[in-house]
Amino acid sequence: MDRFITEKETESLLRQQTRLIAMPDGKRRVLTLFRLVWDSFDLVRGVGLLAESEVIALAAQHSERTGEAFEMSFERVVGYAHRKLAQ
Repeated sequence: MDRFITEKETESLLRQQTRLIAMPDGKRRVLTLFRLVWDSFDLVRGVGLLAESEVIALAAQHSERTGEAFEMSFERVVGYAHRKLAQ
């Protein structure tokens, strides 16, 4: 069942949040994304669908294959995995 989201909740989800992640090559990378993306990322990890390292590796592979920015690839992988939870 869908739930009504208030304007305040929507604004909160659209705030930027920055995190430091470990890339497959061992380097650390700073990512600034919407809180909505980070909440989805935490959910995907929390239920055990994908580990943090798997999400990051898939995003890096997608970015390399497509030439898309890593940040966008990360959002795509997280979004795809989050949709799988609803199925």
